[in-house]
Amino acid sequence: MKTSFDILEKLYVILNVASINTVIDGRIYAGNKKANSELQDIEILTLPVMWKPDVQPCTVIINMYCKNLSYGIANNTKLNSIINAVINVLEAYSQSSNTSYFDFDFGSTNSFPDEKQVNMSYASLRLNCVIQTS
Repeated sequence: MKTSFDILEKLYVILNVASINTVIDGRIYAGNKKANSELQDIEILTLPVMWKPDVQPCTVIINMYCKNLSYGIANNTKLNSIINAVINVLEAYSQSSNTSYFDFDFGSTNSFPDEKQVNMSYASLRLNCVIQTS
């Protein structure tokens, strides 16, 4: 059985690469990002993981943060560049020979104002995953 920690660790390794790190000025977190960070951070979160004998379905949420433009509107151009970098890495991984661990199905992408920090917004990407238990 894989735990949420196993999934977070694996996705952190997949996403913590130069093609993403050069697009953001912050960090990638396997879990919640640092409180009050005004950097372009990425947090990887999981919903509860279900157990099944051969594979485990799981939903992963990847939140990508960015400071708003000076007049308080989300910087959708920057958020979109971060989203594209993340999706490109995940698609490349899913097409590689490493896919014995994960099978991805992209859900939705939405943009939201950050309720904790009014000068920040974030895009949220939902991934439906199937993970091999062995």
